[in-house]
Amino acid sequence: MVFSSHITRREVLRMAALGVAGITTGLTVRPSHAEERGHFNFVEDSNDPNELEYEHIINIRLPIIAEDGANVPIVIAVENHPMEPDHYVKSIQILSFNDPIVGKGLYEFSPGNGIAYIANQMRMDGGDTQVIAIAECTKHGKWVASENVKVSLGGC
Repeated sequence: MVFSSHITRREVLRMAALGVAGITTGLTVRPSHAEERGHFNFVEDSNDPNELEYEHIINIRLPIIAEDGANVPIVIAVENHPMEPDHYVKSIQILSFNDPIVGKGLYEFSPGNGIAYIANQMRMDGGDTQVIAIAECTKHGKWVASENVKVSLGGC
């Protein structure tokens, strides 16, 4: 493919399809089958986590019902995780597979951030939606959490 200043709609759709295919093949969420989870870790019980799980708890705050899908507020924080030069939250990715645009953001952090924290708004399609957050730790890999939101009026 030749890169130019003009990208056609067809090229954008092709690149998006390849990206979604890469994401969906890499993300297999099956909470009842721990051995089949692949490269993702989960906090089994956030009310009684072990020490490793405690520092990887991902707090996702969303409204229960979002009246307008054009501006759905979201806050994601990994508050218990150290942010030291050799051990920190490297990135947080937000996904929503029910939307036309699956990727809602990829945020990168450094130890200088002090805490892995995101406060933003996102555009979402109407209906019941599961929002997935993937936090990548430099020592312990990728950790996944999800939260549900009902969007009354779609913004996509």
